[in-house]
Amino acid sequence: MEETYKTRFEQAMDDDFNTPVALAVLFDLARELNKIKEADQEKAGALAATLKIFRWLLGILQDDPEAFLKGVSHTLRR
Repeated sequence: MEETYKTRFEQAMDDDFNTPVALAVLFDLARELNKIKEADQEKAGALAATLKIFRWLLGILQDDPEAFLKGVSHTLRR
C-alpha cells in the first residue's frame, strides 16, 4: 500500500469520516496511476492495489463497470 495515500486516507476517515477528502484521495490515486501505468508497472500495481482497498472500505465502485452501465441503460429505458 502506498504510504502517502494511506496516511491521507486515514486522516480523512479519522476526521469524522470526511468522505469528500477520502474521495479526493481516490481521484489523486487514479490520476497518478494513469500517468505512470506504462512507465512503472510495479508502482502502478501498488497504486492499483491501494485504490482497490480504499474503494472497498468506502463501499463504492464495487460493480463491474460494463455490467453497471448495462443496468443503468436498462433502468433508463423503463
